[in-house]
Amino acid sequence: MADEWTQIDGLASLENNFNRIIKDLGEVNTKAFTDNVLDLLGKSVELAPVDTGDLRGSGSANIQGVQIAKGNKEGNISVTGTVHDDTVLAGTVGFNEPYAVRQHEHTEYKHPQGGESKYLEQPFRQNINKYIDHIADANRRHLE
Repeated sequence: MADEWTQIDGLASLENNFNRIIKDLGEVNTKAFTDNVLDLLGKSVELAPVDTGDLRGSGSANIQGVQIAKGNKEGNISVTGTVHDDTVLAGTVGFNEPYAVRQHEHTEYKHPQGGESKYLEQPFRQNINKYIDHIADANRRHLE
């Protein structure tokens, strides 16, 4: 039966087209996923509590273990790298000051110079559907 399928005219062309589409969708997903990770970092850095600005400056976004962006004391982000592997995507957004978790979790803390607790969780929860839609829309646009 396998020999029958190899005899169909255009099967190799069809297989090549499917492989190209799959590769292209991997790149589309990587771009959309990266957009989401950068957006989350930007929103989180902006909401992080301010004292000296070190907490905001410790924010970073990593994909596949490679840093792609970093926060700064002013509450903005700078893109520091790019993603090259589109096969498996795993990303993290985090803050590495020793007091980051305390500042995030203690909702009773006051932040007179700006920022708030749950500075990472809140923007993620508020934007999760937007992030899902962004990836779906990117795939849909690519396949049209």
